[in-house]
Amino acid sequence: MESSQFTKNVSIIMPVYNVEEYLPNCLESVNKQTYKKIELLIIDDGSTDSSGSICDSFCAKHSYAKTIHLNNGGVSIARNTGLDNASGDYIVFIDSDDILSEVYIEELVTLMNKSEDEMGIVGYDSTDVSNLSRATDISSCLCESSFIIDNLIKDRDVGGYLWNKIFKRSIIEQENIRFLKNVLIWEDLYFVLQYLNNISQVCWCKSKYYYYRKRESSAVRSITLEKKFNKVGIAKKICEFEVAGCDQFHNDSERVYMITYYDYCWSAFKLKGLDKGIKKDYFCEVKKYNGLKHYSAKDSLNILFLWLFG
Repeated sequence: MESSQFTKNVSIIMPVYNVEEYLPNCLESVNKQTYKKIELLIIDDGSTDSSGSICDSFCAKHSYAKTIHLNNGGVSIARNTGLDNASGDYIVFIDSDDILSEVYIEELVTLMNKSEDEMGIVGYDSTDVSNLSRATDISSCLCESSFIIDNLIKDRDVGGYLWNKIFKRSIIEQENIRFLKNVLIWEDLYFVLQYLNNISQVCWCKSKYYYYRKRESSAVRSITLEKKFNKVGIAKKICEFEVAGCDQFHNDSERVYMITYYDYCWSAFKLKGLDKGIKKDYFCEVKKYNGLKHYSAKDSLNILFLWLFG
């Protein structure tokens, strides 16, 4: 690692909630980072297991780490607290049950440098931690931010996650980008899209530097009706974006909105019946966005059923 290229400080923001089983391995992988100009902001979101004490013990041994204890308020408030307390030039978000390659931060900073301080993205793995790369400064590509936005909306290989990306803190602060409170899902996607819409280019490396642990009990994998309704709200906000250089954005974002809204309405109808007010609003939105063009033949039949019997 050439010191002349790595002078920036990185703030790592890590929300924690009841992950005592996985937390020590995650913290160990942070401590093994080859890039040393870091601060670790651990936001304990009111854990009721031993997670809080594990964090305190780690911070007592490592001066670059700090734990902030909160009453349980959700991951958005935890991450916003991290942003409010960060001092680094760059921001990285990680989840407290995941594992980092030892060169994860080094590679992200390398990509950030190539993007002229706008954004770096790395690949990730969710099957085997041994698949993580230990090499740095390997093949990467410089892309327009509109290309990455298009990739995210079409749900391709970049992923709307936070933890495979590095952000410039001054852009976040200048544009007042924060996580939406009281949102249970897609708060990360919305944050990423807001940021991308305020930059021009991204450096992307597909090699894998982040191990994303899939747990059946995790917040991401338990999709409730409330979360599906949250998705509707986020999808509508995304429709309101103005994205330069991405001609298909409006059509693609409207497709996501219509499919997300249908998924919620159909799920609600099967589970407990569809509220009349929501039904009225849904069909008004279908008319407004010419929504039927986005649906399959089967979904269109279900929508007709909703109209008649919902």
